[in-house]
Amino acid sequence: MKSALAFILAGLALTSPAAADSVLEKARWSDRLLVVCGQDPATLAWHQQKLVEAEGYAERDLSVVIASPRSVTWEKAAMCSVESDGSLMALEGCSGTAPQVLLIGKDGGVKGRWATAAGTDTLFPLIDAMPMRLREMASRTGE
Repeated sequence: MKSALAFILAGLALTSPAAADSVLEKARWSDRLLVVCGQDPATLAWHQQKLVEAEGYAERDLSVVIASPRSVTWEKAAMCSVESDGSLMALEGCSGTAPQVLLIGKDGGVKGRWATAAGTDTLFPLIDAMPMRLREMASRTGE
């Protein structure tokens, strides 16, 4: 009986959302994320339009993620399970009804938070001052 219960529990653990790679886990050490989270799909769509990838996003390994309690949209979605990524909605500020825009660093930490779409004039200086980004820029120029 104990072995049957252990087998069932092991199977549940393998199929649980926690066992699937989250967006944050997949992005760690490779991507910076600009996460737009909130409850209202129309508001999220408006924010997404404001954050259309501008020149310089790719250079900074920055991609946009749209997260609601029911779904997550990420351009690299094939890499992870995004049906309901609780790790994004669990971020401080993402569970409320008002939309939030979060900048997540490659280390997985929240580096910035805004109530509306942040422009490149705000984002890029913040990213370019990060220690990891400074090392990236130095290695690309051969310094």
